[in-house]
Amino acid sequence: MYLFCFVISTTSCINGVTERQNQNAQKIRTFQDSTFYSISNATKNKELVESLILRDQRLDSFPDEIVEFKNLRFLDLSMNNFSSIPAGISELKNLEELVIAYSKINEVPNSIKGLKNLKRLVLLYSQVEVVDKGICDLIKLVSINLSFNQLNTLPDCICQLESLKELNILYRKGSKHISQDKYVYFKECLKHTKIAYEEIGVQ
Repeated sequence: MYLFCFVISTTSCINGVTERQNQNAQKIRTFQDSTFYSISNATKNKELVESLILRDQRLDSFPDEIVEFKNLRFLDLSMNNFSSIPAGISELKNLEELVIAYSKINEVPNSIKGLKNLKRLVLLYSQVEVVDKGICDLIKLVSINLSFNQLNTLPDCICQLESLKELNILYRKGSKHISQDKYVYFKECLKHTKIAYEEIGVQ
């Protein structure tokens, strides 16, 4: 194909490759320009923030400034010290991925229902004991990872999430976890969903 292309028009082939390279480079620049790793820098560029990664920054509370980033699509607050998600998170209407792993978060609050574009929720290795039924309003959710928490149950209405493809609820030996009956219930009602439910490791 490349030889034929070369014979017909070397210039057009080179231009085609160059155009693709330029497009890829533009995508990389766009990602870099819209991704921030500190709350102070992000606050100075509110309209540009699409991805915010604040892992392991010893945050004792959820930064209030985050709800001002209206174009935010990806948020990672893993490995910090705060234990609750504020009501203001519902302001992040464009958020598609929320990751708060290895955290002290103990509840998925009702306010999460405001994240209408959320597709992926990751709260593994945390302290979550309660998941509010507001999660069932997130009809675009594709993946939920609540493995290794302190959950006894989940809202039955999760069965209404027709876009859900993955539900991870693995648990440690000896820890609180979803009952076998509940797992069977979700397995029956979420036939289109891959469910990871298993005891892992030691206490």
